[in-house]
Amino acid sequence: MAGTSLCFSTAYHPQTDGQTEVTNRGLETYLRCFAGEQPRTWSQYLAWAELSYNSSYHSAIHMSPFQAVYGREPPTLVKYENGSTSNADLEKQLVEQDAVLSLIKAHLHKARQRLKKRVDEHRREVEFDVGDMVYLKMIPFRRRSLAKLAK
Repeated sequence: MAGTSLCFSTAYHPQTDGQTEVTNRGLETYLRCFAGEQPRTWSQYLAWAELSYNSSYHSAIHMSPFQAVYGREPPTLVKYENGSTSNADLEKQLVEQDAVLSLIKAHLHKARQRLKKRVDEHRREVEFDVGDMVYLKMIPFRRRSLAKLAK
């Protein structure tokens, strides 16, 4: 009655929804960063990918999904200090957390360096003096407003 139609999607064909496609691509990137050295262990890092996604800023809602749901900023992860807990299981989890976070930082640094190297290959240093002739490519600005659409 509302004039809507269902557009079913499967795990193998997520192209029906652009937002889902972008989110899946982002989560794949997170998982590559987490499990880059050991690809078969990606499922162990799903909770980390979820935390990373939910605590990151989204420009569409102007806040993180965590903040949208809970009404407060997501908690920050602090570095574990040896001997700060007497619980052996908790200590093991915190040590693993620190190891994962340092591994992720290393992977992100390596990825950033690769990207910078690729981008710098296409750059060239250009200097101009006062009075030099240069080409200027201008793209015309087309104003689109609701006033035009209403006519």
